[in-house]
Parts: sequence; structure tokens; C-alpha cells
Amino acid sequence: MRKSIIDNLSSLAKRGAKSDDAASQATESADEQFAGFDEMEKFYWKQNFRLMLRLEKQRRNSIWPYILKNAYRPVFLRKEKVDYLVGNPPWLSYRYIKDESYKRRIKDLTFHYGLLSKKEVKLFTQMDASTLFFVHCRQEFLKNDGTIAFVLPKSVIVPSKQHARFQKLGFSQVHDFTDVEPLFKVRTCLLVCGKTVCHDSIALQSWSGNLERRNASLAEAKKVLIASKGKFDFQIVGEPLSAYYELFINGANLYPRCPLFVEPPSDRPLNLKTPFLRTSEDALEQSKKNWQENFEGRIEGEFLFGTVLSKDLIPFVVRKLSLVVLPVIETTHHDLKLIDANTALGEGYPLANDWFLKAEEYWKERSKDKTISLQDSLNHTNKLTNQNLQARHIVLYNKSGTNLSASMLTPKETKRIHGLPIRGFITENICYRYYAKSEDEAAYLVGILNSSVVNDAIKPYQSQGLLGERDIHRRPFEVCPIPLFNGKNPLHLKIAEVARKCREELLPIVPKMQTPVATARADARHLVQGKLNKLDELVRKLLGNPTRKTLYPPPDSEPLKLMELF
Repeated sequence: MRKSIIDNLSSLAKRGAKSDDAASQATESADEQFAGFDEMEKFYWKQNFRLMLRLEKQRRNSIWPYILKNAYRPVFLRKEKVDYLVGNPPWLSYRYIKDESYKRRIKDLTFHYGLLSKKEVKLFTQMDASTLFFVHCRQEFLKNDGTIAFVLPKSVIVPSKQHARFQKLGFSQVHDFTDVEPLFKVRTCLLVCGKTVCHDSIALQSWSGNLERRNASLAEAKKVLIASKGKFDFQIVGEPLSAYYELFINGANLYPRCPLFVEPPSDRPLNLKTPFLRTSEDALEQSKKNWQENFEGRIEGEFLFGTVLSKDLIPFVVRKLSLVVLPVIETTHHDLKLIDANTALGEGYPLANDWFLKAEEYWKERSKDKTISLQDSLNHTNKLTNQNLQARHIVLYNKSGTNLSASMLTPKETKRIHGLPIRGFITENICYRYYAKSEDEAAYLVGILNSSVVNDAIKPYQSQGLLGERDIHRRPFEVCPIPLFNGKNPLHLKIAEVARKCREELLPIVPKMQTPVATARADARHLVQGKLNKLDELVRKLLGNPTRKTLYPPPDSEPLKLMELF
């Protein structure tokens, strides 16, 4: 086997490096190693040995045998395919690959194996290289009747469009290590593909147990791990079941935080037209160290907007709006137009020119991609300029999280922040938004999305992190047949009525809540639990029965403390 030849050549190179005579003798011995090789193979192996000998004389040969072994293995395995292939491939999303040539290779192979089509470009940045390694290694190195077993992130087996084609390949076994600790930083599985594969009712083993240490030995693991057997079916996401799928849009990427998220200092008088502002404490805390910088100065009120962060998105009610400075102006036709610092000056906004000039320099210094401007980043796929400042009834829900939390905003709530008038509301990337045609439609949607019926339905389709279900995106409209609101439908109106009552009860309370988001959401649900039960009943009638029961976090606050918020 070539691996032993490499070891022999390495040993000969070390001996030959001692003198010219030793080098001559070592070269003759090396030539004997190539007996039986064809002429082309002999040529390349002689070149390899000469390089090893030269590097050994320079005391630089420590890595070359390792490189040769790794370069040789794939070539050897393609010719001499194996019966069993076990591995732990790189768990790397395409968007994190820096080398452009390697990215092109990954993309080409992904298309080649049909894991994505060229039309699905929006999914490509989410593609995990581990699935590509699985299909590529099976194709290149495994015998037709062989067995492959790879350790993979569990995200590749939960419902996700970027992995849908991989999941359709069929597997022999699925091993779920969700309940094994400590293991990896993300939930983990093992997929086995042998001679016989299944596309449904796949043999499942769910492992559980607490290891004494990370990287425990097999003997140590056997003592504590327990496996329960079952069957596994992939939950394939099909065509959306609700017409609202196309109507709910993800918000803009309001990053970096420091030049955008601001607040007026308490020790300064409030100038409504050109307020003095500085970076908010929340923005500084949430920013990575190299992005932390305090912006302060005056700016024209035309560039002040409101948004909501995930921590303030409470069921039925937004706890508070965050004040943001954005380089956009509203045209006479109520369209949003991006501007840069120079344009701001030309439009007659000298203070905005100062603010955005500093923000643009800040972005250029820290951004890894020098081809993208701050404005382009904020308006990626037009998520900023496609928003409507004139919308009267805005429905919002969280993009990610274990449980759904939906709220609505009305014009009364989007007029002022910290006593300053704002131009309107801009949805941030952590939310999906919909501009409802009426307050009844907004209440109808908020009622449905806050029901446990919809929350139950999306659970099998959410990706999973160490803390549980994670991504939500537009799952509610993919898996629930939520009908478009009909103002003449008594059931629709009843859902809207109950949701409105939940909102009316929470409106005076939620803005006073100072607890973390999970506690605040649980407390809000607790306060209107009776109405939520009624909503579940109505939504179940509208959509059908859920398959499982959601266990919401219990409220942490004492009932008497909650009553103090009234």
C-alpha cells in the first residue's frame, strides 16, 4: 500500500540527508520501492523522493509525508473502494467558507449531486457542507453494497428546504444524540446508509445519558448511554398551505447597531427638530467588541424611525419601540429612498451628513466585504426600501425562537419614542411583518399566531439548537392552512374579537414589564390564559387539531406582583 511506501521513503530521506554518498545510496533504495509501477507513477514518486530528500537536508520535511498521505488516500480509495466508510465531516455552512475557489467547488458539487438546483440560490448560503461530504464520499469511495455512517448536525434531518433533497435519498438508520451531554455545541445525529434504505419508517435509536467528560472513550460511554428504539420519518416541507405565505416579509438588517440604535441622554434638553442623540446602551451591549463605538451628535428628526427588537415582542403587545437613525428619506409618493452622507448634504441635511459620514467610515474600517456599502447592507434585497411608513395596522412575529410570539402595532403606538416624533415604523430582521388591511384582520392574524394550535403545528418543522426548537420563519403558513381574512365570516370575526380583548387587557401592563423576554412572554400569556384557551378552541375549529401539546415556560412572576403592573 502507498501509505507504507511513503513511510519508507521518509525514512530513507532522513538517512540520505547525512551525506552525498548516503543520498546516492538512499536514492537507489528508493528506486527499488517503485518496482511494478508504470513509468508515469515511477516519475512522480521519484520526484516526491527528491523533494523529501532536499527538504530533509533543510530540516523542513516534517509535514511532507503527512501531505502525501492525505493526497494519496482519496486517489487510492477511488480505485480500491471500501465496504465501510465512517466519518465526521466538516460542519460548515457555505456562507462561512472564505476561499473563493473552494466555494466554487462546493457549489459545483452541490449542483452536480442535485442537493440544490441552480434556481434555489436563496437557500445556498444555508447549505451545510456536511451533507455534500456524505453524498460525495458515498459516490466516490464506497462499494455499491457498502455502508456509510457519518456524524452530522441534527439540522440536516429536521425540516429545512436546503436539506430537503438530501433527506429524500433514503437511509438505513438514524441515531439521535439530542439527550447526550456533554457532546457538541449543536445537536447531533448519526446517519447510516447501507445496502437497504428506507424513505419512511427508518429505524431510529434515540440515545440519552450524561457522559463524565467530553471526548469520553467508548468504554466510558457504554456505561451511561441508553438507547430507545423507534421509527423516524422526515417531515418534508411542501408547498405553502396559506396564501399569507407570500404576504409576510422578513424585516431589514439593521446592522451594525452602534450608529443606528440611539437614545437621547437624560442630561440634555430635548430638541424635537434636531435632537442630540448617542448610541443606546443596549446597542453597545449587543455589539461585538470590535464593533463597539459610541456615536453621538445632533441629527435632523427626518431620519428618526422606530423598530422593535425580539426582547420586546410580547404576545399581542409590543413592550417598547427602539429609536433608530436610518439613511432613508420618504418621497412625495411615500416611497423610501436610500441616501448616503453626500446626498444628505445635497438635500439640505448637514447634521445627517456628519452622522452618516462617520457611520460610513466606521463601516469601511470594520466590514470584511469592502465591495458592499453600509447602505447596500441595510437594504439587502430591498428589505428596507420596500417598507411602508404609512401602514396603519402592522402584524409582527418572531423569526426565530422556541415558541411563536405575535404582536400588532397601530398608528397610536408609532408616533413617538423617548418623547421624540418619528417618521414611522421599520421592521427589523428579527421579525416577519404584514400590513393588514384592517384592524380586524390584524387581530385575526395575531390571535391565530399566538394560539398553541399553530405553535404545535410548526414544532416538527423547526430546526433545533441545544436549547430546543429554533427557527420559525414562514413555517406557520407552510404547514397551517390559514385562510385569508373574510370580514363576513363569523368565525374569523370571533377570533379577531377574542384577540382584541387579549390585547386590550395587556396594553396597559406589558410596557411596564421589566423582566427578560421569556419571563415577560410567559407572564403575558398567564394573564390572558382564559382568553387564550378560547382562541385555541376557535383556531382548532378553523384549522383542525394539533398533533402535540406545547409546553410553554411557566410564568416566573408571582400573580400579586403582576397585579402591581395594572
